Amino acid sequence: MEIWLYLAMFLLGYFFGNVQSAYFLSKEIMHKDIRTVGSGSAGTTNMLRSFGVKLGVLTFVGDLIKTVIAVAIARWIGGEIAGYCAGIGSIIGHNWPFVLGFHGGKGIACTAGLILMVNPFMMLGLFTGSILLAIIVGFMSVGSLAGVTGFVVCVLIIYPGNTPLLVAALAAWALAVFGHRENIKRLIKGTENKLSIGRHKRPTRDLK
Repeated sequence: MEIWLYLAMFLLGYFFGNVQSAYFLSKEIMHKDIRTVGSGSAGTTNMLRSFGVKLGVLTFVGDLIKTVIAVAIARWIGGEIAGYCAGIGSIIGHNWPFVLGFHGGKGIACTAGLILMVNPFMMLGLFTGSILLAIIVGFMSVGSLAGVTGFVVCVLIIYPGNTPLLVAALAAWALAVFGHRENIKRLIKGTENKLSIGRHKRPTRDLK
C-alpha cells in the first residue's frame, strides 16, 4: 500500500513542478518566452543572465516555494519518505514539465527547496557557498553542481543511516548532473559561458 502512497506523492510533486516561474515571469513582465532567449532553459540562471537580478531572484524563490509546498503537503499526508518523493517529483516536473512540452529548467532551485525542508541551516550554508563559488570562478554551473554535491556529503555526515534521505539526495544530484551535462562538456573544453547578468533590456511600452 505504501508504494502507491509514495507514487501519488511523487505525482503531486511533479504537478507542482510544472508551475514554471521563469516562463510566467518572462511572458508577463518581459513579453518574451524564456525558452527562446539565452540558453533556452526555463530556470533561474537563464533568467538572471537574460533579464537581470530581480527576475532571477523571483524565479529562484518561486521554484523553491513550489517544492517546499509540495514536500510539506506530502509530509502531512504520508510522512518523511512521502516528502522526499514529492521533492524529487517536483524537480522532475520542473525539468520536464508537460505544460511546456517537457522543456523546463535544471532543477537547482527546486533542489534548494527540498534541502530547505530537510534542514534550513544546511540549505543556507550550501546556498551561500554555491553563490560565492560561482562568483569566484565565474561559472554558475560550477556553483550549482557544488551545491548539490554538498547536499549528498552533508546527508552522509549529518544523517548517517538515513537511507531514504540519502537516496533522495543522490537522486537530486543525478538529476542536476544530467541537467548540466552540456555545461560539464563546455567546462571540460573551456568554452562554458561566464556568469553575466541582464543582457536583455525590458521592452519599452507603446505610449501611443
